[in-house]
Amino acid sequence: MVHSTTSFDRKKSRFKPQPQVLVLCEDSKSGKRYLEEAAFHFRAKAQVEIAHCGVTHPSGIVERAIARQKRFDKVFCALDRDTHLCFERAIDLARPHPKIKVIASFPCFEFWLLLHFGFNRKPFRAVGKNSPGDLVAKSLREKPNMDKYQKGKDIS
Repeated sequence: MVHSTTSFDRKKSRFKPQPQVLVLCEDSKSGKRYLEEAAFHFRAKAQVEIAHCGVTHPSGIVERAIARQKRFDKVFCALDRDTHLCFERAIDLARPHPKIKVIASFPCFEFWLLLHFGFNRKPFRAVGKNSPGDLVAKSLREKPNMDKYQKGKDIS
């Protein structure tokens, strides 16, 4: 039996290629770990890289996203609103780049954790020396098994 040369060709893929996704976040511990565990839990159907880019202010994170966007199909920047002075600048920097999407936490990432314990519409505003983020973390420590929570530390 004689085979033609085309019979040895690789067959066409049955599956769509997985998109390459980059998620940049402010901190290297709690926020990054939360996003990694969420991607695993929800079985993200993408090749996801979640990274702390070495800077903690919103415009710096977006600048890093702009620099790295060529290798990815989508880029997300998880930013805390809190009291950052350059938050609006970060939004403006991301606007002309269609691959880059900003995921803003009002006031901070810890609010996402707080929502796991139930509905919450409490307005968190700076009071005295406490930033809105400090007050969210304080509310979070009042929840079951969260009494030792500290911003920037591992969640577990």
